[in-house]
Amino acid sequence: MNNDQLAKKSIQVRLDVLTSAHKVGFGAVGSTMSVVEILVALYYAEIGGRKVVQIDAAKPGCADRDYVILSKGQAALAQYAILADLGFFDKSELDHYAQANALLSSRPTGKIPGIVGGCVSYGYGLSVACGLAMSLKADRKSNRVYVVVVDEELQKGQIWEAAQTAAHYNLDNLVLFVDKDKMQVDGAVKGVMDVDCVQAKFEAFGWKVMKVVDGHDFDQILQAVVKSYTISRRPICILCETVAGRGIGFAERKAGYHDVALSAGEMSEVIPKLSHLI
Repeated sequence: MNNDQLAKKSIQVRLDVLTSAHKVGFGAVGSTMSVVEILVALYYAEIGGRKVVQIDAAKPGCADRDYVILSKGQAALAQYAILADLGFFDKSELDHYAQANALLSSRPTGKIPGIVGGCVSYGYGLSVACGLAMSLKADRKSNRVYVVVVDEELQKGQIWEAAQTAAHYNLDNLVLFVDKDKMQVDGAVKGVMDVDCVQAKFEAFGWKVMKVVDGHDFDQILQAVVKSYTISRRPICILCETVAGRGIGFAERKAGYHDVALSAGEMSEVIPKLSHLI
């Protein structure tokens, strides 16, 4: 896919997320919007004729597959929309998101096709990714592990224990995306528990850090991924500056939309605008 196609795919993911959350009356819409381009780049983009993430719904357990772990669990709907589009399960499952006995739980779990290392609680995704990356290294496999966290997770000590572990074991098959949307359910991250100087902190732990000034720009995201291929004996952190509520003008950078679904009135305003862009 070229960048225009990736941009249109991002819009479709947003539409699917908004529609599903509205139908069930539940979903962290504002928080989910900030991570869409990162996930679309991982699952759909190609570099040198090769998909960034090697994954195939027809062969979900193939030995050469790559792994995506969404530690930012409240954004699961974006990952589910993508996996449905890739054929891991029927798109109709999105209509039952987070409902009793539904396939798609509110947080990603390993029971869902296409999901590995489900993370129900904040801060554990990087630890899961470290274990998987260490196992692949021990088996001398070239598979890559991508993990996506949100900046508020950096308030958790578990993250930094995992960061130290990754550096100690030279996990250059591990790529961490930090979705720095600067917002959490209680307000601005800076006001709740400041996690600034992220780059300096990861570098102090022995990581190679690449900063993406616009985490919604595919050129910038993919340039960082290309650079990650050249790093050896160090885990990689791609720090993405993003916008909470991206694509929903009235919801951008507003904590009130962090953990809610849109109302009928809000949907009637947003859906036509997004649909027009496809």
